[in-house]
Amino acid sequence: MINELDYYYKKRPVSGVQDFIKYLYQKRFGPAHFINVDYDVIHDFFMKEIQNLNPVAYHEDLYDYAGDVFARVNLRPYQALGFDLRALFERFIASSEAQANHEIFYADLNILYSYLLGKKFAKEQIDEKYSLAKKPGFMSFHHSEQYRNTYRPAYRLIKREFISKDIRYAQFINYLRSFSPEKPAIIAVEGRNENMITEFCAKAAEDLPITVISCDHFRDVDNENEFGINSERLKAEALSKLKPGKNLLYRKYNRRNREYSQVKIEKTKQLVLVEGIFSANPKLAGRYDAVIYIDDGKGFREQKTMISPDEREYRELWLSRLDKYYRKYNIMFGSDLIV
Repeated sequence: MINELDYYYKKRPVSGVQDFIKYLYQKRFGPAHFINVDYDVIHDFFMKEIQNLNPVAYHEDLYDYAGDVFARVNLRPYQALGFDLRALFERFIASSEAQANHEIFYADLNILYSYLLGKKFAKEQIDEKYSLAKKPGFMSFHHSEQYRNTYRPAYRLIKREFISKDIRYAQFINYLRSFSPEKPAIIAVEGRNENMITEFCAKAAEDLPITVISCDHFRDVDNENEFGINSERLKAEALSKLKPGKNLLYRKYNRRNREYSQVKIEKTKQLVLVEGIFSANPKLAGRYDAVIYIDDGKGFREQKTMISPDEREYRELWLSRLDKYYRKYNIMFGSDLIV
């Protein structure tokens, strides 16, 4: 859970002790504390909040990761991007029926206690909030004053299963739009679902001036290679030669016939996406301006179309390699955005 807390702290560095505890509560219980509140009261409050939204001075993601089960959907970008507010409210209500074990929450608090001490939060403040959070009937905290003043939080918690593919793509493209079109940037797009990665990057290249480089073209490595791609060749032939407005030439490897062919990209754009599994591996650390992790909530093992049935042996080697890779390296929580 330490990596997850690091990701949260990276995204919300002004968080106080009670904001961390609120995150853990929401991770385990979602909006369950609303379950006994009258429907009309909750709806009226929701609509008033929508009507009184004020802009913020920072880039706001469409939604924020809040554990494996839930996400915080931020109202400002959700409304600005034209999504259905009624649908969000109904998903929020449906998510309030979530149940969780308080003992798991208390175990999370124990981990958080040590984490916050390590981050030099005041022990007296940790002890105060910790004792309140462990009292029977605890129903979460409000956000701290410094958190509210900095982020102006306006969101609804919903189960991640309610986040559609369209919303996930909107999260992806919304983040890409935060990069200046006048300044070069290279972004790795990682994740276990390679089909969705490729689809999102291709669509983004239609919606924005973007150059896409596929890690599939650099799989000229043996089956024992930890990272699955030729990182050195990717750096030498592509990443080190990127110049906005200039053509890019590199070799594409075909694993089936073990031959190379030339790829030519006309007039490289300012924003470059390096897409595919292993794109953010440690050998490429320091080469990117950001890393996006696409997690569709299903996992790679359910993606039947990536490797054909006649490649069973290769498929098993590939899955084994992926399992080792994601267990060993902190790709998801080391990223700058979880989609």
